[in-house]
Amino acid sequence: MARSVGAGGSRFVWHGPAVSKQIKLTAKKKLMLAAEAVSNQVKRNISVGRPASKPGQMPHVDTGNLRGSIFWKPISDTKVIVGTPLKYGLWLEIGRGPIVAKPGKTLHFKIDGKDIFVKRVKAMAPRPYLRPTLASMRGKIERIFSM
Repeated sequence: MARSVGAGGSRFVWHGPAVSKQIKLTAKKKLMLAAEAVSNQVKRNISVGRPASKPGQMPHVDTGNLRGSIFWKPISDTKVIVGTPLKYGLWLEIGRGPIVAKPGKTLHFKIDGKDIFVKRVKAMAPRPYLRPTLASMRGKIERIFSM
């Protein structure tokens, strides 16, 4: 609600709630722009083709599933998530220990359409792609919020 306030003989109209609402809306829009920019850059960064990436490098495309799964979504007016729902996306980002089949069982997966059965899969070193992208985009994100 606007109020007229007198101070030292001058008068002004206070629009605090309306201004606050506009600031929050503008910040939310900028947050969405930043999230979309980061998401798009992550997809570009993992678009490099074969051979397979080395530990510490961003992952290279194999099937395209990881790249296609990258998303962003708001979780509040001040927070967004940029990520993937794929479990191996987390493994690529932070690495993982070995996977060992339960006693008397085997692990089963396919490589190039061929069935593979093994008792153990060795540990995988990280191939981070989300955090390095975010870090490399700090300047762009700051520019988005300063416009």
